[in-house]
Amino acid sequence: MGTMVKKFINKTEVSSEILALNDLLHEIEKGKVGYIIDGDNILIFIDHNLGKLNQFNDRVLPLIPGDETSYLPQKVTLAYASSDAKHNSEINEIMAECDRIATLVLNK
Repeated sequence: MGTMVKKFINKTEVSSEILALNDLLHEIEKGKVGYIIDGDNILIFIDHNLGKLNQFNDRVLPLIPGDETSYLPQKVTLAYASSDAKHNSEINEIMAECDRIATLVLNK
């Protein structure tokens, strides 16, 4: 039985990465993703929006412009890693492997 992959077509001006991150955060808050105990801090690595990262983490800029529900939750912090610099750190190597697997899945 194969894995079903739905292709997402973004028709907004907001990047697909930000839309996906915002959806993930809402699912985490609803308790539908992962096993998170109240009080846990969450660190999410992203490879986009490096120039806005501090503003997102300081909660002065919502993820989605004009959407007051899209500020980063208090217990969540974003950090930057890049698959392009995979030999700089273990996190970058993990990001590169994730990119490789995602490419395989999307090209099926």
